Amino acid sequence: MPEDCYNVQVGDSRDIIFIGDSLIEWFDWPRRFPAHKVQNLGISGETVEMLLDRLCYVVEKHPRADMVFLMTGINNVAMEDTGIISAYKRVVKELSEGYPGADIHLTSLLPTLLPWITDKTITNLNALIAEIAEDTGAHYDDIYSLFKEKGVRDTLSEDGIHISPTGYSVWSDALEPIINA
Repeated sequence: MPEDCYNVQVGDSRDIIFIGDSLIEWFDWPRRFPAHKVQNLGISGETVEMLLDRLCYVVEKHPRADMVFLMTGINNVAMEDTGIISAYKRVVKELSEGYPGADIHLTSLLPTLLPWITDKTITNLNALIAEIAEDTGAHYDDIYSLFKEKGVRDTLSEDGIHISPTGYSVWSDALEPIINA
């Protein structure tokens, strides 16, 4: 990843949690946002339900957050389980209760190159995630559209689901003005 991707911004330091699956875990969020206290709580292979099961532990171990960025659901979809919305709502509810006053950001599911996952499946789920954000007062971060604009092949790794260095630049650049506002 280009070094200029890791710009340090002057301002108030925030406690920030990135939580979700390998798409969170496999990026160095603390290095990207060094002016803040950033926790990377991504776990490779984790489903929405698995995340829900560990949230009590997360809140106990990391009791303070000004911002929480959530990325979860693609492992369910890859296993052809698209019935994630009920559990996703519970994750958002628990994050909101565990971090009252924090800005909760729901990150869209990203496009994939896996042949059994259609764009329609992803866009339908993203519409439901956006509704959850609206209903709960969370923020919806549409990174899906940015990946489509930049080019899915450029923003994803060769496996068609994980994120390339270009994709992480696109994503983290989109978050920079939000985090450093």
